[in-house]
Amino acid sequence: MDSLSAETMMMLHNYRFVYSLAGDINVVVVTHDNLYWIIVQHKMAPTLWKSNNGHKTEGAVLQGTANYSNT
Repeated sequence: MDSLSAETMMMLHNYRFVYSLAGDINVVVVTHDNLYWIIVQHKMAPTLWKSNNGHKTEGAVLQGTANYSNT
């Protein structure tokens, strides 16, 4: 995976606060058709959120998710 900046890592860490009522969540990177996607899951619920667009690298999809959660 591409190395991520400290800022990106902090934005992804803060992503947990978006779903804080859901408790502990998993942010999963998946691949399909040579593109990467993010799925946010909770063990007691179905998918809470997923990215709308695929990205060419794992780092790009994490960066996109971090940017989204920071808005």
